[in-house]
Amino acid sequence: MDEMKNEKTYTVNFPVRMLANTNGFNFINSIYYEINNRKYEEITFDFQLTNIFETNLIAFLGYAIEKIYSNQIIFELKIGQERYLCEDQSIVLRKIFEFYSLDKSPALLPRKIGNRNLAEEEQLLLRDLKELELNEYNKIRTILSELMANLKMHTIYLDGYFAGYHDYKNHQILFSIVNYDITFANHIKQANKMEFENDFEAIVWALKKNNTTRQDSGGIGLYILRKYISDMNGKFSVLSGNSYVECDKMCYNEENENLIRVSKRKNLSQRFEGTTITLYIPDHKGNLMDEKKVLEEICLRCLLEV
Repeated sequence: MDEMKNEKTYTVNFPVRMLANTNGFNFINSIYYEINNRKYEEITFDFQLTNIFETNLIAFLGYAIEKIYSNQIIFELKIGQERYLCEDQSIVLRKIFEFYSLDKSPALLPRKIGNRNLAEEEQLLLRDLKELELNEYNKIRTILSELMANLKMHTIYLDGYFAGYHDYKNHQILFSIVNYDITFANHIKQANKMEFENDFEAIVWALKKNNTTRQDSGGIGLYILRKYISDMNGKFSVLSGNSYVECDKMCYNEENENLIRVSKRKNLSQRFEGTTITLYIPDHKGNLMDEKKVLEEICLRCLLEV
């Protein structure tokens, strides 16, 4: 991490590109560990060199920012040519979103979700999602409802964040939902008295049909995530504990629903005591924004990738 610090101050210089992959998650996770292990009086997030920030990452960044405010640390945000002293973490998340997201659709906005407003947040999210006019709205609605239900079950304090990003270059929309309380492995151990050798095995178990930690008969399970993502020719990733897993349309086999093919598997540099699920949904409409702005973003990305 590119950073500057002394005994009391800490500045995080964000890289040119912040993408929703293991590099992006590792970068944000390292910020949390730095904040958690040291006592700072002032912290600055400097985005002045950052041209691309996939704003679904705000859901993951939220837990690091929440740590700052819970420790009553003075926080400064540098973004574009502006500097802000932010007294509220929601302002930080909103400013990052507004600066980096061309698509300002309400369904993509970062939002905190918790035990007091989970049902309300789910209804608002599904309402906002409908305004995106996605081809597979019903399937996406089902997936997000299931992820909300799993957030309720897989967390202790029911603290988490949700955020989205419209990736025009790759014609897809990204949604991330994050809990900060407990990993799949730990929750399954508590609920089902099962032990796993590693976090990867716990993730695979949770994605299989009929595997659940629910005490009632409700719900359809995370296996539906695999099925619907395959139907939509999309992708999803799961980050829990030390393990990061990506699955594409080949992750679901209709003849053997519990045969799970993982397209990518990596370990995090540092453990994340929670779970993050990210959806990569193909956007076949591509008409949500002014064409000129879309071309400008694509050209910027192409220049940065040369």
